[in-house]
Amino acid sequence: YSVSGNTITINVSGRYEMTANVSYVVPTVGGNSDQRVAVEAQFAINGTVSGSIAATGYVRHANGHTESSLNLTEVFNLSAGDVISIQTIRSGNSAAANFRSSGTSNIYIEKIK
Repeated sequence: YSVSGNTITINVSGRYEMTANVSYVVPTVGGNSDQRVAVEAQFAINGTVSGSIAATGYVRHANGHTESSLNLTEVFNLSAGDVISIQTIRSGNSAAANFRSSGTSNIYIEKIK
């Protein structure tokens, strides 16, 4: 595989198991404590979302609860040259949700066939 920015390009066709762990935080901006923020994540192949949706992350933003994470595992048949990314959307309150610091999120890809 090769990495470019926020994408991974598959170099060898095959069946792949992919797992993503996305860790995020809802910042307090200007004293505002946006509550009930939720994020959803989904794998994208060549820019088209595919597979199940991770929607277990929820931030109450009360009593110090400002962080959450999403976990997603899928198996895809991929072709050489396919570009993989993870797309996220807000599904709760419209407040900002940012990835946490470097190294707190990851993606694992294994060719299984």
